[in-house]
Amino acid sequence: MKVLKGYCYLKLNSLIECEEIITNLKKELERRFEVDQIIYSNFYRLSAEFYELKKNYDEFYSNCLQFLAYVKENVF
Repeated sequence: MKVLKGYCYLKLNSLIECEEIITNLKKELERRFEVDQIIYSNFYRLSAEFYELKKNYDEFYSNCLQFLAYVKENVF
């Protein structure tokens, strides 16, 4: 739900709120064990889209690679 909320902020161009969600989610995911791959893939996709809008291409590229590492093959 938090990733979906982040997407809503991203689409509304509320980048500050979206960045807060990304930061908090990253901390939360680092503390948890055995998180499903779909959660990681959605998180990294949100982060990649966020950094693309901010034109931070190093972070964009890094998050895209993380997204590809967690996404299942048959999604596309």
